[in-house]
Amino acid sequence: MTDFEAGIPMLWPRELSDLLPLESRDNLRKREKEFQSGWSVFNDAFPEVPYEEYAYAWMVVNTRTFYNETPETLKYPWEDRLALIPVADLFNHSDDGCKVYYSPNAYHIVAGRAYKKGEELFISYSRHSNDYNLLEYGFIPDENPSDDVYIDDVVFPKLSKSQKEELKKRDLLGEYPLASSTEEFRRTQGILRLLCCSTKQFHEFLDGKEKGRLVQDRVDEYLVGLLEELLSDVVAKRLQQIEELKVGREDQRALLAKRWMQIERLVRKKIEIYRLGSN
Repeated sequence: MTDFEAGIPMLWPRELSDLLPLESRDNLRKREKEFQSGWSVFNDAFPEVPYEEYAYAWMVVNTRTFYNETPETLKYPWEDRLALIPVADLFNHSDDGCKVYYSPNAYHIVAGRAYKKGEELFISYSRHSNDYNLLEYGFIPDENPSDDVYIDDVVFPKLSKSQKEELKKRDLLGEYPLASSTEEFRRTQGILRLLCCSTKQFHEFLDGKEKGRLVQDRVDEYLVGLLEELLSDVVAKRLQQIEELKVGREDQRALLAKRWMQIERLVRKKIEIYRLGSN
């Protein structure tokens, strides 16, 4: 299990994983419940298998399987259409990796250019934020065009009980990214209007009836304030807590600190973009 402990937050001490970004932390807790539920079922059927062996096998499957759609796997829910593919799981990730596709009888990895002898070949694990990469694969690329920041940490404390209930009914509670290219960004725009505009304007936006730039300008200004709050009240605090924390391994703490520093850079860049846009 040692080879997974550095990068997989599920294997970190609770005090350390509690310092993950809120959206990541919530997803981790859900994953932990799924793991324990699976272990309970497995242990009832195979009581002779030690917990440690099950946990190691689960980690291997969770981090190394490939989606594989065949006539046989179509019988299963999409999340169970997975396959362990020897050799293929040796490839590291790059956004510009080799092309990967599957057929009923094979998995294909095709180079898109000529490679020199000794040059490493990569495949893409798909385009995800680094929060996702950390949770699922145990690593965070230094450069990731698909990286994103969620503002849940500064949004949730501002929501009243009734607001949370309404958002939950509309399936809009939680997961508020900044990347405008994501479908979820509409959730972010909605929650910002709920916090800084009237109830009428909030509903007009959700119903697609918002007109003009006045509301959007107010929302953008409010968002800059939230991002500044995220930097001062969340990011800086988390980095200090990680530095002072004595639990866990040094490489675990370093990886978590690296993630928060990435978030800090992304947030500062977003603030700059919004300020330039308002001038």
